[in-house]
Amino acid sequence: MIKRLNCTGKRYYIFMVLTIAVAIFYVALMCNKTMPFAEGWYTYYAQLINEKGLLPYKDFEYLFSPLYIYFIAFVTRFFGYDILTLRCVGILMFAIIALGVYLFITEIVGRKKAWIAAITSVTAVMYLQSEAVQIFYDYIRLMDIFAVFTVLFLIRAVKAMQHSENQGVKVNLFLCGLFNSLFINVKQNVGLIFWAYTIVLIIYLGVYFQQSIKAIVKNLMQFLLPIVAVTGAIYLLLAVTGGLKGYLSMTGGGAISAKGGMIAILFNWVPNNWNLFQNAMPEASVVLLVVVALMVALAIAEYKNKVARHDANGAWSKIADIHGGGYLLAIGLLLVMAVRHKDMAVAISDWKSVTPYFFFEIVFPAFLLFGFWFLYNIIKKQQNAETFLLWFTLAGSYVAISWGCGNSGGLAEGQATTGVAFVVAFILYGLSYQWLQILQVVAVVACIGLTIQSCTKKMVNTYNWWGADEADFWASENNIGDVPLLSKIRASTDTKAVYEEICKEITEGVQEDETIYCFPQIPIFYSLCDRWDPGVRSKVEWFDVSTDEAVEADIDILKESPPKAILMYNVGDDVYEAHESAFRKGQASGTRKMRDFLYDFAYANGYEFIGNYTTGNNELTLWIQKDNRNVNLIDAFDGGDGTIDNPYKLHTAEQLRLFSKMVNEGRTFGGQYIEQTADIDLANQDFTPIGEYSGNNYFCGTYNAAGHVIRNLKIETNDNAALFGRLGGKVYNLGIEGGNITGAYIGGIASHAVKDTAAIINCYTDISMDGIRAGGIADNFVGTVGNCFSVGLIHGTDSADVLSFNQYKEVQSVYSVKEKNSQDFDTQSTDDVRITYCTEETMKNGMLAQRLNDSIYSIGTELQKSDGTEDNDQETTIELVRWKQGTDGHPVFDVPS
Repeated sequence: MIKRLNCTGKRYYIFMVLTIAVAIFYVALMCNKTMPFAEGWYTYYAQLINEKGLLPYKDFEYLFSPLYIYFIAFVTRFFGYDILTLRCVGILMFAIIALGVYLFITEIVGRKKAWIAAITSVTAVMYLQSEAVQIFYDYIRLMDIFAVFTVLFLIRAVKAMQHSENQGVKVNLFLCGLFNSLFINVKQNVGLIFWAYTIVLIIYLGVYFQQSIKAIVKNLMQFLLPIVAVTGAIYLLLAVTGGLKGYLSMTGGGAISAKGGMIAILFNWVPNNWNLFQNAMPEASVVLLVVVALMVALAIAEYKNKVARHDANGAWSKIADIHGGGYLLAIGLLLVMAVRHKDMAVAISDWKSVTPYFFFEIVFPAFLLFGFWFLYNIIKKQQNAETFLLWFTLAGSYVAISWGCGNSGGLAEGQATTGVAFVVAFILYGLSYQWLQILQVVAVVACIGLTIQSCTKKMVNTYNWWGADEADFWASENNIGDVPLLSKIRASTDTKAVYEEICKEITEGVQEDETIYCFPQIPIFYSLCDRWDPGVRSKVEWFDVSTDEAVEADIDILKESPPKAILMYNVGDDVYEAHESAFRKGQASGTRKMRDFLYDFAYANGYEFIGNYTTGNNELTLWIQKDNRNVNLIDAFDGGDGTIDNPYKLHTAEQLRLFSKMVNEGRTFGGQYIEQTADIDLANQDFTPIGEYSGNNYFCGTYNAAGHVIRNLKIETNDNAALFGRLGGKVYNLGIEGGNITGAYIGGIASHAVKDTAAIINCYTDISMDGIRAGGIADNFVGTVGNCFSVGLIHGTDSADVLSFNQYKEVQSVYSVKEKNSQDFDTQSTDDVRITYCTEETMKNGMLAQRLNDSIYSIGTELQKSDGTEDNDQETTIELVRWKQGTDGHPVFDVPS
C-alpha cells in the first residue's frame, strides 16, 4: 500500500477518500438511533411553510437567519418529513464538514503531508459529533459547513497574498465572502463575528505586507461584495413576501433581547462559565507549553534555515504515511469493537473528557502570540513571521467562531472543530522534522484516544440538553413503528412507549380540525400527530429562541382559541433559573409565565389530566379537554398570582388536595408562593403526599402556612412519605396536629429533600408516625431545618426522632421531648445534626415557646443565608410567626383566632 503512495497526488486523494469514508461510517452507525423530544423543530417549521403557506417573520416568530429554515422546507417538499430521511441529509452534511477540514489543513501543511490532514480532520469532526445536543442535521451543522469553507477560502486568500498572487487573492476573498454570507444567514451572531474578524485580518495583513490603502480597500471590497449581494437578494425576497420588517425586528432587536442584551451576549458567557475555564486550565497549560515550544522551534529553524524537512518521497515520508493509515485503520477497528462491546465503549467514554474550554485556552493564547509577533514585524517593517501566517489565520478563525458560539451560553464541542484542527495539525506538523519524528507516534496515539473517546461518548451519552436525555446506543433497539414519521427510528423501550402512547391519545382524542398546543420545545408532536397549533406566534417557546413579548401575546391567543389538548415537557426549575440568570438578570421569563399560565388554564377550563409520561430524565404531561365546563381558578386557589406580594391562597381541604394533585402532575410552583389562610382539617381521609416520593415531581416554591395548622393528616403507604413526599422548596410557619403517617422512611413535614436549598423553618408536628425510619419533622433531609419541634408518638424500626437521619445541611433550634432529662434543656449531637431535648414540664411551662421566640431573628437571617438566599430580598421578607403556650401543653403559633 505504501508503494502506491509515492505520488503526492495519489496520496492526497487516497487520504481524502479514507477521511470521508471513516466519517460517514461512524454517523451511519448512529443515524437511526434514539429520538430526542427536542428534535424536529424544523420539521414543523417546514410543514407550516409547505402545507399552510405561512412565512417566518411574517406569520410566526423566528429569531434566526432564514437560510436553514428554507433549506429544510426545500428538502422535505421533495423527500417528505420522515425523520430518518432528514438524518441521512445529516450524514451528507457531516461528510462535507470532514472534507472542508481536510482541504484547509492541506492548504497549510501541504499535500505531501496529507496524512496530517487525515488525522486532523477525523479527530476534529469526531470531536464535533460528540456534542451531546447534536441531532445529525441540526442547523448548526449547516452553519459548520459554511464555516469551514469560509475558513478554507480565507486561508487560500491569505496564502495567495503571501505569494503576491493578486488574482488568487481576489478569487478566494470573493469565495470567502460568499460562504461567509451563507454562514451569516444560518446563524447571524457567529457569522457576523467571523465577518468582523475577517475585515480586521485583511487590514492587519495589508499593513504587514506594506500594501497601499487602495490595495487594502480593494481586498475588502472583494470580500464584502458577495455579502452585500447575497444579503440584498435575501432582503428583496423578504420585502416581496412581506417579511422584511419582521426579519429585521426578530433577528435584530428580538434576538438580542431574548439573550439579555448586546453586552450580555458578547461577554457574559465568560464569567458564567469561569469554573469550566478553571477546570480545563491545568491540562491546557501543559499542551500550550508544547505548542509554544514548537512555535519557537519552527521560528528558529526557519530563521536559521539549518533544518530541512524530510523528503516527502523518502523513508520518513513512508513512516508518516503509516501514521496516517494506521490511525484511520485503528479508528475503524475500534469503532467496530465499541459497537459489539458496550463495556469497552463505556470504559473509554469514562476517560477524563477534553472540553471545548481546553482547546480555547490553547488556541486563544497562541493566536495572541502570533498576533504580537506579526505586530513586532510591522513595527520593525520586516516580514519574518510568514512561517506562521496560515496558522495565525486558522487560530483567529477558531477564536471568532468559538466566541460567537459562546454567545449562546458557552462553548460547545460542535464549534470547536477549527480549534481541534489547529491543535492537532500544528503539533503533528511541528514534529515533522526528522529529529522530532519519534514523538509523532505519541501524538498519533493521543489522537486515536481522543477520537475514539469522542465516538464512544456519543454512543453512551447520545443526547443531553438542559436535563433532557436519551438512552444509549445499545438500548435503542425498538422501532417506533406506530408513529409513521418515526417508523425507521430505533429507541429504548420507554421512549418508544412515550411516543406511541402520547400520539395515540392525541390522534384519538383530538379531531383533525382541532388544535393542540405543545410547550415549550417539543413542536415535533404537531408533526407526529398531524395536528396544528392554535395560531401562536412563537412555535418554540424556549428562553433564548423566542421573545418574552411573543410568548406573552401567545397567552392571549390561547385564551381566545383554546386548544383541544395541551402537551407540556416538564423542564426542571433549575433550567428556568439558569436561563433567567443568564438572559433575564434573574427576572421571570416569558417561558416561565407561559408554563404557569398553562397549569392554571388546564385546571380552570375542564381539561382532563391524561397522564405523565416518563423516560430517562424526561417527563411530559398531557391534558385533553373532555367537556366545555367553565371552572374558575378559584377552584384551586382563593386568588393570587403566585408572587410574594400576592401569593396563591388556599384554605380548604379540597384546595390542599388539588394543590397536591397539581404538584404530582408536574407543576413545581418554582419561584412561586403559596399561602395557607386558615386551619385545614383533612378529617383523617387518605391524603396523597405533595410530591410523591415514587414520582418525578415535587414542590419547588415557598409554602407559607402563616401560623395555621393542618389537622388529622392520614397517609398510609409502603413508600416513603410525609405531607411533602419530596421537597425542593421551602415550608414556613406550619403546624401539623393529629392524624397518622404510616410508611417506609417517613417524616412529618417532609420525607426527603430534593436538593440542599430546601428548607423547613418555624414549624411543628404533633402526629403519630410508624415506619422503618420516622422523623417528626423530616427524614433524610439534605436541606435546612430551623426553629422547629416535634411531639407525638413516633415509632421507627431502625430509628425515630424529630429528625430521623443525619443528612442535613444546617440544623438550628430544633427540639424534641424526653422525660428523663435531668435539666430543662439538654443538647445531644450526632454528626452535624443538633437536636435539643427538653422535659415535658419545660415544654408545658412556656420555656420552650420562649426559646422558639428568642430564635426567630437568628433563624430568619442565618438559616435563610445558609440555604443560598442571602441575595434574594424577597425571600428574607417571609415573616416568621411568633409562638405562645398552647392549651394542649405544647407551644402553638400566636395568630388571631
